Amino acid sequence: MSDTMGSSCPDRASATRTRRCADRLRVPGPLRISDRRLYVEAGIVSQEPRPEPDAGRRSEMPRDCREQAAVAEITYRTLRRDEIERVEEIDRAEVINHVFHLRDGQLALEEEHVDVGGWRSGALSQSKQRIYECLDREGSAWGAFYGDGLVGIAVLDGKRIGRTRDMVDLYFLHVSSGFRDRGIGRGLVGLVKARAVEMGARRLYVSATPSHHTVRFYMGVGFAVTSQVEPELFEREPEDIHMDMELVPGAEER
Repeated sequence: MSDTMGSSCPDRASATRTRRCADRLRVPGPLRISDRRLYVEAGIVSQEPRPEPDAGRRSEMPRDCREQAAVAEITYRTLRRDEIERVEEIDRAEVINHVFHLRDGQLALEEEHVDVGGWRSGALSQSKQRIYECLDREGSAWGAFYGDGLVGIAVLDGKRIGRTRDMVDLYFLHVSSGFRDRGIGRGLVGLVKARAVEMGARRLYVSATPSHHTVRFYMGVGFAVTSQVEPELFEREPEDIHMDMELVPGAEER
């Protein structure tokens, strides 16, 4: 049920571009957040924003600088239960041209065109209900905000799964169209991982929408096709690519 797109770690050239843009835009590098302890564990450091450039100067900014400015204005925080209804603010629109299928235990990329125009009928209310169920099982939810708007969300189910009940499920991860490939999904996964470790989990599970971008994103943040498919989750999403990742060294041998 989780889908998103994320960016890879910046190379030297992109790091140079980041410094150039930061000087030009006066935007902060690290993202601002609210719960410093948990977010530092997730690899995000808090920093206060700097003044915005004036409107005339903004119009002259190169595209890559404008994109980095937008990311620098993203804030992360834990969502309250009464904010779950805001999930409908997420723009799911996406054009998918390739999807993965699992063939004899191997991922096979195949051409398939899907135009995701938004939330399917009934899917939104069903997702909200399941998010509430995750929270009732001591799960957590986080939001990524651009200004006052919710542009990303991650939900961790608190239910223990797996043969040894030491795994938890990343049930929900979405980033709005227009904000993907900016590292927001990666930041949200970092928060999920930090919380899962805090809960004592040794592995993290995800049932990923099989689109090329989504599966590659999860692989990029450390997931791999699981050898321990969770029956209940597979029954719910049989077309998804079921993946997991090790949170504690040696967890897979248990």
